[in-house]
Amino acid sequence: MSAKMVTTLREIQTIFDQVNVGKKVLDKISVWRGDITKLEIDAIVNAANSELAGGGGVDGAIHNAAGRRELQAECRKIGRCAVGDTVATSACKLTHVKKILHTVGPQVWDDLTKSDRVKLLNCYATSLELAVENGLKSIAFPCISTGIYGYPNDDAATSVMNFLCKFFLKSQHRDKIDRVVLCLFLEVDNRCYNNEIQRVTEYFTKLDARSGKDGSQETTQSQQAADKGPSTDNTQEAEADASTQSQLASTEASSQSHTSTTTEVSFQSADQANSPSQGRSTEVETTVQSLLDTTENEENRVNAINNCAKMAGAVKEVVPAQVDENEGEKAPFNSLTKL
Repeated sequence: MSAKMVTTLREIQTIFDQVNVGKKVLDKISVWRGDITKLEIDAIVNAANSELAGGGGVDGAIHNAAGRRELQAECRKIGRCAVGDTVATSACKLTHVKKILHTVGPQVWDDLTKSDRVKLLNCYATSLELAVENGLKSIAFPCISTGIYGYPNDDAATSVMNFLCKFFLKSQHRDKIDRVVLCLFLEVDNRCYNNEIQRVTEYFTKLDARSGKDGSQETTQSQQAADKGPSTDNTQEAEADASTQSQLASTEASSQSHTSTTTEVSFQSADQANSPSQGRSTEVETTVQSLLDTTENEENRVNAINNCAKMAGAVKEVVPAQVDENEGEKAPFNSLTKL
């Protein structure tokens, strides 16, 4: 692709560039209406299907730009990807991109549920985790699941913006991810994210006023407000967001080592943090899930789940899901305070 057809990050404003508040967080996030395949960036995220088969929409556009034959050859070696998980391939013919991260969003055919929201946020969490593992400092996301998969555009925008703000409010992540670009295609998404920019601007304006413009004089109260992040009146969104925060802990741990389950992280204790794994099962019985809540030792948890699953004939092998929607009360962000 010709260099003049590629958009660089220097050409894309951050939210901070637009609103001049919340520099610590909003200088890391951009909302951009453009072609994700023509963005010069470390990683682009593909809204894939579970078979990694290369469908329509952004999935088809990325396959066409990267070289369908070449990209499909890599995807076939991987096989499948579970909803909420992310896998990585090379960028093939997209020489201005280092990696393509393929994630599978939820399909919403009826009323939106907390589980749908957790699965959507898992897509963003596992993509960021994989980016950190691969030393990728910048990442571009399409609007995952809001097309033919039926996820409501407004809820997706609110949930994703809340998640990203809280992701960047934790200092250990600031040195690992320099920029997240939210790539928009449809006008409805543009409207939704404009509303979100206004909402987070109001939040960070108040936060900056409490802590001082440069953040150097943060009080305990303002730090607590920062830790909780932007709020909404949506209780289900808050609960799902709290559940998804456990993913942030594994991001830090996985960037250091996959061989130890005792790595200390600042979000939660090591015995609460699950080691990341690809291809997690989403069909485990309720009795299997209960073992996640009652068995403390990580190795014993995995063994117990596998044994139970084998006896039930459900699956050959499973591991704990990255985000357990029943563990919200144990997550660090278990509630959002209204502004």
